[in-house]
Amino acid sequence: MSAVQIVLIAALVIYAIGRRFTGQPVGARSMLIPVALTGYGLYTLVGSTHGRFSVADIALVASELALGVIAGLGRGATIRLYLRDGHLWQRYTVATLLVWIAMIAVRLGFGYAGHAMGATLSVAGVSMLTFGASLVVESLLVAWRAAATGAPLLPNPSRRRTMAGIR
Repeated sequence: MSAVQIVLIAALVIYAIGRRFTGQPVGARSMLIPVALTGYGLYTLVGSTHGRFSVADIALVASELALGVIAGLGRGATIRLYLRDGHLWQRYTVATLLVWIAMIAVRLGFGYAGHAMGATLSVAGVSMLTFGASLVVESLLVAWRAAATGAPLLPNPSRRRTMAGIR
């Protein structure tokens, strides 16, 4: 993995986690980054293998995707939903952070085990795919929980903010 890819992955993780710890409106925009990361991860994986995957590669991707789904469900269940200015917002909790830490630790273990078994996949591709998929699942669970509350969602959060970010 190149230094640029490491910085990109770290920046996206920090941005996503930081933004969600400060709180943000629940809405469709929360799916933009997860879907883009998942797509980029798939693109990187297919490009790095030219569409040829070994049994070890498939096992690694399958186990990492399962981990991503489980982590996404865990985080989605621990996110705090609350009303702010008459609309539903979401915020990460300490429990959400603990799920993140556990996912990263287990993901590193899967990566080492997969490569020890002969997997030759791009670490960046697998990381982006797993990270993106976990955020997609998290966002879907939060959307489902939000719908169950019946609280109104902010139609387009970017229209309600000023240049300074103050309402």
